[in-house]
Order: sequence, then structure tokens, then C-alpha cells
Amino acid sequence: MKVNGTKVTVKETENITQALRRFKKSVKNNGVLDRIRELEYYEKPKTTRKKAKAAAVARNRKRERLDRLPGKPGSKK
Repeated sequence: MKVNGTKVTVKETENITQALRRFKKSVKNNGVLDRIRELEYYEKPKTTRKKAKAAAVARNRKRERLDRLPGKPGSKK
């Protein structure tokens, strides 16, 4: 597995805890940890498709629920 490194340059006026906080934020935003957790265990293709379909169904349910709220522009009520 190849992961592009995340760099944070420490400024002269900055202490190490601030730089570490910026590094952790950068790693989180880049999705490095998510990708590592994803590759930690093998997941069958069928399971991957099943999870993706379940997530799509949940998104659609949420969208429908939010569309039914009163007072939303463009709502039917």
C-alpha cells in the first residue's frame, strides 16, 4: 500500500503541540486514516456492494424525510 506523506512545517514561533495538532487535522482531512482502516481487513466485493446500497437507501430516505418538512422552499405542503 502506498500512501502519500503528509507534511507540516513547524514555524519558528510555533510550539510542537500546535504543529502536531495541525498535522493531525491534515491527516484527518486527507482521509489517510480512513483508507488505512478500510484496508485493515479484507472485505468481499459482495459485502462492499451491500454496504454501498444500504448507504444509498439511507441517503434517499433522509432526502425524502427532509423534503416533507413544512416551510421548505419548493415543498408541496
